[in-house]
Amino acid sequence: EKELKKEGIDVVDIHGRAKSLYSSFLKLKKYDMDINKVHDLTAVRIIVSEIADCYEALGIVHKKYRPMIGRIKDYISLPKPNGYQSIHT
Repeated sequence: EKELKKEGIDVVDIHGRAKSLYSSFLKLKKYDMDINKVHDLTAVRIIVSEIADCYEALGIVHKKYRPMIGRIKDYISLPKPNGYQSIHT
């Protein structure tokens, strides 16, 4: 949060979560996956007030945590049919 604010990003909310063991189990069973292929055991949600800040925040996050190529989803430039806008990385 400090890094984001230092760059002038208006942070509305930041919170994290760990996927429950049961939820992880269901995902593994549903997709017949290996635990090593589950990439969302933990997550951080950063909510900012401006769209441009989403991309700025993404850059800051990627400086600290290397992105997984092919796993970035930009629902801001291509919103979901229901209007959902976000960036997943």
